[in-house]
This record gives sequence, C-alpha cells and structure tokens, in this order.
Amino acid sequence: ALSCNMVSYDRIFMEGKRASLVGGYAYGTSGIEVNTLGNVNEVKTQVHVGASTEVLKEIIDIQGRLADANAMLKKITEGLTQLEAIAREKGIDISTDERRIALLRTKMTKQAEIASDTKALDRLNDIVERGKGAFVRVIHEVYPGTTVTIDQTMLRVKDEQHSIDFVKRQGNVVMTALDDVL
Repeated sequence: ALSCNMVSYDRIFMEGKRASLVGGYAYGTSGIEVNTLGNVNEVKTQVHVGASTEVLKEIIDIQGRLADANAMLKKITEGLTQLEAIAREKGIDISTDERRIALLRTKMTKQAEIASDTKALDRLNDIVERGKGAFVRVIHEVYPGTTVTIDQTMLRVKDEQHSIDFVKRQGNVVMTALDDVL
C-alpha cells in the first residue's frame, strides 16, 4: 500500500511478499500486521491502533447530547403530568389541547434522538473495546519516518528496526523483539 489512507474498525493484516505500508496513514482498531513499514527514503508513514481521538471525542459529544436530551425529556414529562393534573381538577378534556399535542410531539422527537444516540454510543464503545490490547507487528523492517500511535500515545521511529512488535506498556509505546513475543 503506497501513500494510502486505510481505515478498519477491526484489524489490518497484510501478508505476502509485498505486504508493506509505505507512506500515508493506516488505522486498524484491533491491530496492524505487515512485513514492512516505511522505506529507506524515510517516507512519512503513520499507523494508528486502539481508540482514536476522534472516536473518544465523539463518545463525549454523544454523552453530552444524551444528558441534555434526558433532562429535556424529564421536563416534558413533568409538564404533561402538570397539564393532566390541572385538567382533572377542572374536569376538562385536554386530548385536543394544542399545548399537550406539542409536548407529546416534542417528547416523541426526544425519545427518537435518545434511541439514535444510544445506538451510536454502543457502536463507538464497541470500537473502543475492540481496541484494547491492540498492537502493531512488523515482520521484517520498520524504517525511520514511521510514526506508530497506540490509543493516543505516539512513538516516532528514529532508527531502522527488524522484527518488532509495538505495544503499549505503562502509558508508553514500546518496541519489543518479535522473538520475545513468539
């Protein structure tokens, strides 16, 4: 893959004689395994595994929207309850009252928004879960000019390395020899 942008919410696995990422950006939530990363010309190559900043930001945004929508839904429900209590006290039928109908419509809209946001939040949380323990495995060479990011922690490769796993340990991205892993 030459100067490509690849995104997988699972794993990127490239095998074969030409299984290389040279230039561009590759994101694989669960991990990336290739023969070669970058090249001798130090072409800027970025790989990212685990939870991306964008996914985490979107989770926070959705959680905020859900909190606001649930608060609004609570107020609407309280308003409907008060309106119905007043109607019972006065002995009137409010089934066609415009205020009640408007509140019911708004309530249905908020419930639909909550359901949609909850579904999106579940999907994003699943992506974060799949990213736990993600690593980058390079079977042959990794060249300078390559940046490896796990979750939000980055490591720039400064020297050519051979047969390396990039893993996250104690908050840092570290390189371990494949012989140590296999």
